[in-house]
Amino acid sequence: MDGSVAMELPHDAQDVSWTADLPDLRWTAVGTGEAVRPGRDGRLAVLVLHGRHNGEVSEVVQREVRTRFPDPSEVLVASVIDLGWVPRAIRPVARRAMRRVYDQVWRRVPEGFDPRECVVMLPDWKARLPAALDLREVRKTAAVVVVDREARVVGVYQGPEPARAALRLLSRTTESVAQPT
Repeated sequence: MDGSVAMELPHDAQDVSWTADLPDLRWTAVGTGEAVRPGRDGRLAVLVLHGRHNGEVSEVVQREVRTRFPDPSEVLVASVIDLGWVPRAIRPVARRAMRRVYDQVWRRVPEGFDPRECVVMLPDWKARLPAALDLREVRKTAAVVVVDREARVVGVYQGPEPARAALRLLSRTTESVAQPT
């Protein structure tokens, strides 16, 4: 066993310790300052939960998802950064560091893509999302959460292949997503 956690959550799950609906968390995106509410804006969402030392996984997931689903108006891919460990007094320093990372990643967005739609960084200052989904140590092992257009969790994966898992979970949605031919 490699320590991976993979769960498929039925929409009518009754016997799980948390709801199959994504908590209605509101984030302010780093860089753009836009309010982001995944699953509540008419798009499917892939949320990549990670810490400051494994954030590169978010770029890998973004690249793989955009290969199959190039239109950001159909599928949001967002990086949810677990910052629950950061004391309030240090948050201004963390915000500046995230802004520098945002600017670096923004410059690496492939031509033809709008960086504002491809680089969506959401700081989770209280680590509410990992807690709500009973995920542990996302700062060490990243996780992906796929959410449908009604903010229902389609599936959760934590392990060594988050990009592959995100694509697998997206393919299991019952919704039609325009895919390239």
